[in-house]
Amino acid sequence: MALTPATPTHSRDSGAALPLVIALGMVIIIVATSAIAFANGGGLKSRHDADWDAALAAAYAGVEEYRSRLTAISDYQLCINDNSPFTPEPPSEVDGCGTNPALSVEPAGDWARLDDRSAFRYEIDNSGYASTGELRIRATGRVGTVTRSVIAELREEDLTRYAALVMFATPTASSSNNWGSSNWGTPDWGDPTAPTSDQFARKCDRAAWAGRDSEACPQTVWGAPGTLLGNAVWQGPVHSNDSIVGCDVTFEDSFGSSDPHTRADTSRGCGDDQRPVVYKKVIDIPTTLGVLRENTQPVPINGAVGCLYTGPTSVKFHSNGSMTVRSPQTKYTNVRLDLRDIRNPAECGTPGTAPGALGSPGGATISVLDGSILYVQDITDATKDPNSHDTWTVQAGCFTSNGVGFPIAGESHPVAINNNQYRTAACPYGARSGDLFVEGEFTGSMSLAAEGSAYLTGNLTNVEPMSDLLGIMAQRDIVVWNPITWERPIGCEVSGACGSPIPLVGGDREISASLLSTNGGIVVQNAGAGGNQGALRIHGSVASRYAGITHITGPGGYTGGYQDVVVTYNERLRSAAPPRFIRPNSAVHTLAELIEVKPAFSPDGTPQ
Repeated sequence: MALTPATPTHSRDSGAALPLVIALGMVIIIVATSAIAFANGGGLKSRHDADWDAALAAAYAGVEEYRSRLTAISDYQLCINDNSPFTPEPPSEVDGCGTNPALSVEPAGDWARLDDRSAFRYEIDNSGYASTGELRIRATGRVGTVTRSVIAELREEDLTRYAALVMFATPTASSSNNWGSSNWGTPDWGDPTAPTSDQFARKCDRAAWAGRDSEACPQTVWGAPGTLLGNAVWQGPVHSNDSIVGCDVTFEDSFGSSDPHTRADTSRGCGDDQRPVVYKKVIDIPTTLGVLRENTQPVPINGAVGCLYTGPTSVKFHSNGSMTVRSPQTKYTNVRLDLRDIRNPAECGTPGTAPGALGSPGGATISVLDGSILYVQDITDATKDPNSHDTWTVQAGCFTSNGVGFPIAGESHPVAINNNQYRTAACPYGARSGDLFVEGEFTGSMSLAAEGSAYLTGNLTNVEPMSDLLGIMAQRDIVVWNPITWERPIGCEVSGACGSPIPLVGGDREISASLLSTNGGIVVQNAGAGGNQGALRIHGSVASRYAGITHITGPGGYTGGYQDVVVTYNERLRSAAPPRFIRPNSAVHTLAELIEVKPAFSPDGTPQ
């Protein structure tokens, strides 16, 4: 039983007093209202009738009190009583939960009391939390000799609830055209050095309304072509922690900002629509995905095996529910976090270079990890890591063969634009990077996460659009792959003899997935070279720390990427999310469903 640890050094209830007092205050009002109704009923209602109504109110009180604990106490969803028949086996539990009488299930055990006659208990089913963020609570209210129970489904608000969610509406470090010496201190125009991630964060990791450097980190305009925010019409809910600047854009759903002066700022000559913006608290996207690695340990969560791959990894989905994975540097696909257990389950493919193995030219074809996650980590040289490689075995390098087919034949080094001049993009296709390369026809429910970048190398579609759910997450950028070949002399922008960049793939692109970049943006490779590639259609949701550039006019009038970009929201994401999709640092648990059921306990506490 995980209710009370033997010698807790710090109660998980610390700091929870105010939310609990507020919740219980609301509850007492509800119960008191029932009592007043009884008193004013002139004897028409019996005591039992009044208690019957008040017992249901007490059950509701239990639900609200539990929600307040989830808000106030980190990881409280892990605090359960494993003696409850409502809690499935094996339970997910944690020590240090403090003493909560509402979790008691023993006949002679305690109840959480509202007053002398009213009390509640609740039982928790957290079996679906790891995969979907859902919790079920069975709450029982007791007033006098009457008990009534309800089952509530709570869902943690996640990052797929929005068609678009952007923390800071400014271009990413990889796609900014503002690296000039006056902004970042780079030595001169000829030095291709971009700002480091720390430099960029110090200047740009704040909202415009909070005083961001507007020259180094300019505001991205919603509705303006050339960015991921360029929809003319947004059909699903959108949110930004930043100020909202809109340009001839229509929001058909909720339109939120964390700007305390919430309004649609159209002062840039884009019309006179001053539609009010709904204020919402800051949504904090985690900067790393490392917490998701726990899903690739040898003991499956809810029976769903997760797979760990190391170094550059490619995935191609097939319409029959299988996928082909290439990951030549992977040694073990299941590693316990404390390194006491390492395995290679068949579900993840066999490491090595034998035919049909992960390191073979054809890769390993396995079933999709339905209900689970595929996680790609960077290569380290830490001796304790069973997947480590020293720098002699796998040398550090950029834009050299990464073992999974990139760069392709004839591909030129991707370019970025800074200070209105072309520069080589920062370290594409790193040999030791946890980069993911993905495309294909997907069916099922699954998430993929990369410690590096995630490259969308072709169309990524759903076989069953009404039921399939796919999540793609990356700590760095999510990149719509757009290779070019270009014999570009250094400094050609000055001489005007840059030649003609030629796209190697080109054409329209379709992506059906929830996309998340925790520390970058969703961008198009070579967005300023190779010409306009057609239409980019994303069906699902997009979330990122910064706004991504999809199309830009570069020096000499060159253009590239996708100017025609449309993001449509997958309405299924209002009530479901891809499994193991990472959640905000500060989450809110919303009530998805509430129904009354047979009483779980009799008035004396005996389970029924």
